[in-house]
Amino acid sequence: MTAKKFLNQGVALARQGNCVGAIAIFAQVIEHQPDYAKAYYNRGCAHFGISSYENALKDFSWAIKINADYGDAYINRGNTHRKLGHGEEALEDFEYSIRLAPLSIPGYYNRGLLRFEHQDYSGAIRDFDYALQLQPSFPQGRLWRGLSWLECGQYQAAIRDFNRALDVAPECAELYNNRGLAYGYLNQYERALENFNQAIKLNPNFIEAYNNRADLRTKMQDHAGAMADYDRALQLNQEVSDVSTAPLRQKQRQQQALSIPVIVSTSS
Repeated sequence: MTAKKFLNQGVALARQGNCVGAIAIFAQVIEHQPDYAKAYYNRGCAHFGISSYENALKDFSWAIKINADYGDAYINRGNTHRKLGHGEEALEDFEYSIRLAPLSIPGYYNRGLLRFEHQDYSGAIRDFDYALQLQPSFPQGRLWRGLSWLECGQYQAAIRDFNRALDVAPECAELYNNRGLAYGYLNQYERALENFNQAIKLNPNFIEAYNNRADLRTKMQDHAGAMADYDRALQLNQEVSDVSTAPLRQKQRQQQALSIPVIVSTSS
């Protein structure tokens, strides 16, 4: 069996969720063909998939050493640096990927996420602007530009982005939740309530939406409804407390920001 066919077997395993099995196959491919950049890249993606970030970093770096113009490897190494808290290194990788492919949506989008995480909201908006110029129907770009507008206090601009994103992704609970926040900041409480209700309808386990609706109901003098929502959020939070003790909003945004590396076959 050729190295390419063997690599595609690993790709198939990884896409089925068997990252450990895929890593073993990619390792065998690398042993027989140590200059095969795609094998290192795919093994890096598989390591990322099981949160083995240090190993993912090494593999993406090897892929880049073999092929200095491997744009996807720079983007995914940048995301791995983000997971490890290496902000400057992540920025360097994203910027180099953009130099390699100036019309690359992932380059601008991931740099925007990095800037958002570092509270550079105006810089994040510029990056999401570029990504949306390249693909206006990109709902994640609308979501994160909307969140950036929200952080800047530009609530109407945020609502416009959330509206456009909902045109493409009408089942996204996070969009309703964030649009509810924007309406709440504008003191449009009934509209805010409608959005939190819809977010919870789409995702009955949405802790942040329960907390936000509770805050809103307190402002609306619905203290019984607020207590019911706080109780439900507390109950849900206790169910996941063994997983993480991070603040709820920060935890959800980190999960949302994650850009999973894409496993590629030899034919792509």
